[in-house]
Amino acid sequence: MTAYEQLVEKVISNNVHFFTVNPSSEPAAAIKVGDIYGIFLDEKKFDADAARRVALAHEKGHCDTGTFCIEATWKMNHDRYERVAWKSAVYSELPYERLRAALHRARTAEGVDLWDVSEELGLTYEFVVRAIETYETAGKRIIV
Repeated sequence: MTAYEQLVEKVISNNVHFFTVNPSSEPAAAIKVGDIYGIFLDEKKFDADAARRVALAHEKGHCDTGTFCIEATWKMNHDRYERVAWKSAVYSELPYERLRAALHRARTAEGVDLWDVSEELGLTYEFVVRAIETYETAGKRIIV
């Protein structure tokens, strides 16, 4: 089972409905209606499992943190809710010690190639960079 498939199972086991359809012009979206959460993911809009996994982790972050924008508060809350969802995705999919261990394994005399790290972890390069920034902002050292 791939890491993406494992994450789908994790989402479903948390009573979040998961749909692989085109939700809108967006490749992925999370919704809350009453006490029901849903994630819509258009798998055709992603060229790799890593990208699908990152998108699903981000939408799961919205469900885990309850950060859903409604039209009336969109402009006021959107950026903050996105940051919270991304932070949740980082903590869930790339815990601090796992990130540090991967960076340490990738270290060479020339430094660390984050592309290699992202490939090893099955995540996107951008997500690994976001994880590093998230942990550094939280005051955690990333030195390898």
